[in-house]
Amino acid sequence: MKAVSTRSAALVKCVATAGEGFPDAMIDLVADPLDPSRLKLLLWDGAKAKIAPRIKYDRHTYEPVTLDPTVVRGVRWPTRSSDCGRTRDLFDRILRLVTENTGIAPQPAQLLVYFIFSTWFPDRLTVAPGLAIMGSAVAQAIQLLRFLQCACRRSMLLVGGPQLDLMSLPLSLYPSLLIDRPTLTCSLRGFLSASNRRGMVSVRRGKLLGVCCPKAVYFGLSEVPEAVACGMLQITLPPVGVLPQVLEDEKANEIAAELQNKLLAYRLANFAKIRISQLQGTSFTAQTYELAANLAA
Repeated sequence: MKAVSTRSAALVKCVATAGEGFPDAMIDLVADPLDPSRLKLLLWDGAKAKIAPRIKYDRHTYEPVTLDPTVVRGVRWPTRSSDCGRTRDLFDRILRLVTENTGIAPQPAQLLVYFIFSTWFPDRLTVAPGLAIMGSAVAQAIQLLRFLQCACRRSMLLVGGPQLDLMSLPLSLYPSLLIDRPTLTCSLRGFLSASNRRGMVSVRRGKLLGVCCPKAVYFGLSEVPEAVACGMLQITLPPVGVLPQVLEDEKANEIAAELQNKLLAYRLANFAKIRISQLQGTSFTAQTYELAANLAA
């Protein structure tokens, strides 16, 4: 009996994961409300969700991937999935929050909402749409990045600079990188232009690393290289006389708590439905067509 038990235990493999997709279920990472340095797993079976430090599914036991505590604390995570309602209602809710908290007009703000939705499916889209933010309104741009941190999936708010080493981040998470005025070194330009397409990998210290992830970058008044701009949506912030009310931490946390949980529920419910299809009757350039097709999906 002991030998049989040992053999059965050996068949149960413990897997460290940042998320799994199955024909009838999904596993995703969520925050531990009691410990900001730890993560838990959420199992969605199509009807209900279960949250635990470890999840048993099929013949495996899953546990959260090991991350540096500074990364866990620095990323916005959902704590659970909550009812997101109809797609149109969720879209309109996010659009209203964008206009209220960033001062951006409704029409360009719609592009931001499409971008936010796309960050929740980088492992399903062929291209992870990027966002280039331009203009001299520094305070408004930083407030926009802070809002995106509340809404985008696994978002990291990063200060730019010559020392910025994005390849050292756990890119296997498909994080949403939100970068304030980076120094456009050759390596950073290469990363921004090459990390849009899912399935492409880079070589680092003899290992192959997936680099595809959503990105929003505030370039200020710097010229955006063509190789970078062609893979990004672009928004120019006009000079503003009166800034929107400052997005205080308490308000940001409230927005994040609502949107992270609703958008996780939206991802779980719609992940298998994402399809890239042809756009009919459009006149996009070759560069913008692929972006548009992914946003439409």
